[in-house]
Amino acid sequence: MTHTFSTQVLAERRVNIRLALEKIAELENIEVTDEELEEEYKKISETHNTDLDRVKRAIPEKDLKLDLAVSKAMDLVKENANIK
Repeated sequence: MTHTFSTQVLAERRVNIRLALEKIAELENIEVTDEELEEEYKKISETHNTDLDRVKRAIPEKDLKLDLAVSKAMDLVKENANIK
């Protein structure tokens, strides 16, 4: 297996996982509150030592909300996983 092939396979896997988590978030009606959104903006601002308004201009609200919903979907999957 070549490096390029394995990188492509990993990229495809990540995309498929992301799409599955987006679907889970949709089917489970996972929502992100305004408070959660604001907290994430603040966290990003602090992590990157960047002005909060600049972060908000750089990252569209709908994109960040989707990322947070996907994260919640991942948590839901982990909580409900039956690993044996």
